[in-house]
Amino acid sequence: MLPKIKDSISVLYRRREGAYEVSFLFNVSSIILSFELNEPAFRCLYYLDGQHSIDQIASIVDIEKREVRGLIATLRKARILCMSPSTESRNEEIDKRFTTQLNFFAEFETRMLSRVEMQKRLQMSHILIIGLGGIGTWVLQGLSLAGVNKFTLVDPDVVEISNLNRQCMFTLADVGKEKVEAATNKLAQIDPHVHVSALQRKIASKDDCVEFAQQANLIINCADEPSTDVMNRIVSEAGYELNLPHILCGGYDGHLSFIGPTVLPGKSACWHCYEHALDRQLGLAGYKHLAITQSHIQGGNIGAISAITANYHVLEAIKVLTGFSTPTMLNRTAELDFLRFGIHFRNFKRFRNCPLCATKKKGVSL
Repeated sequence: MLPKIKDSISVLYRRREGAYEVSFLFNVSSIILSFELNEPAFRCLYYLDGQHSIDQIASIVDIEKREVRGLIATLRKARILCMSPSTESRNEEIDKRFTTQLNFFAEFETRMLSRVEMQKRLQMSHILIIGLGGIGTWVLQGLSLAGVNKFTLVDPDVVEISNLNRQCMFTLADVGKEKVEAATNKLAQIDPHVHVSALQRKIASKDDCVEFAQQANLIINCADEPSTDVMNRIVSEAGYELNLPHILCGGYDGHLSFIGPTVLPGKSACWHCYEHALDRQLGLAGYKHLAITQSHIQGGNIGAISAITANYHVLEAIKVLTGFSTPTMLNRTAELDFLRFGIHFRNFKRFRNCPLCATKKKGVSL
């Protein structure tokens, strides 16, 4: 075994009387783990570089091999060392463009799930993205950059000049083209091995969504016509019929942006549960909607807000697909205040009499 301290960890130390206080800073999570090491153990750290075996380290430092093994066991238990030599040798199977991403995943490795396996899970995923607008294009780009290379894209529209201030998969040369065609061409520039099923279609019912999601293992709704609420209901019902995880993206209006829930059938509340909780809150407050404007269609927006909103959902999708962390948006939604850079979470529970998920017992496999 060639033990190695993970590249995503910074090592700090200071001399104590007769020993060293060594702190390992996990750069992604900001966790700090500290140990008190004697002189020989401290010297061993220099050789935990993936280039030296236990026998070599013991010989160089002039200590017993059992002492080196003890140090390595302690650091491995704390997830400071790489998991195994096979993990490192398999790194060569992953495109070099994902080197820093593998370093990110390294902080979340377990004995059962390596960084390479996390990356492979992304690359083997098939994602259905519905809607290629101000949210959908950024979601598509973010997941493609992360390594997902199989997509089904559904959108009925063509690229318009007014789309270009916030929809990142299109250029001036794409105006007038089908959005799914233009997005497919852009994906090929990011990853020439990408597989895309491009459908210039409008999803109008659960059955439409079920048809398009047959081969997918994650659905992401980014469509807002006829409304975000209607589309989220359709997608959630299809997700439960197919037992598929689904992410119900929000949108933006004015200084607020809505982050929708991540739904794992059988393990979390669904969109119907959220609507029930929201209706109850509005009812208790005495508010009703006065539908005299088209703010959901005509509201102002800029690319920066589109990108930030969408990439919250991209990170959620990566959590779902890799398992490196529990999705943050289970049983909750959020509002981002871009004027003050604040975020407000709203938790909701599974509705006991929910017609969609109350009787759902089978959970999705991740």
